[in-house]
Amino acid sequence: MVVLTGGILNVTSSHNLSSVNINTGSTMNISNQTIGFSLTNPITQNGTFTTTNSKIEYNGSSLQNISTTNIIYSGLRINNPAGTSFLGNVTVNDTFSVIQGDVNLNGNTITLSSTGYLTETPGKCIIRDSRIYYLYQEHWNSDSIECRRIRSNTYSNFKSWSYRN
Repeated sequence: MVVLTGGILNVTSSHNLSSVNINTGSTMNISNQTIGFSLTNPITQNGTFTTTNSKIEYNGSSLQNISTTNIIYSGLRINNPAGTSFLGNVTVNDTFSVIQGDVNLNGNTITLSSTGYLTETPGKCIIRDSRIYYLYQEHWNSDSIECRRIRSNTYSNFKSWSYRN
């Protein structure tokens, strides 16, 4: 899907797409909807992309790169059994959900807002700098959470993860 320069697309229901290209000078508003993507790095964002209260789900069947350029996710869902890989740092304002597949950060950072939280399916992991981290809530404060092993399915009141061996 391409949103042409000068175009305005207000999405009023949930959809599954292969990819989207939001051209300079165009607007795509997916507020309050769930949009699934099946291709790798599926979002090219050069215009205005409004994601208020939305969920963007990566649901392909082969490894997917997570789009990061000019995107702030409201909700980000990983639902790909083959896993995902981050191309850059990501900000999520609400929920980051790992449903299926592992997440490879490639040395990048996921930042959650002060009201954001993480949900994950037991057994899933975050990979950063060739190390595997399982998530747990034992050592955390208002700014970070340490990732080592799974202890809980929901994490709240933290902004970003720190990684320690």
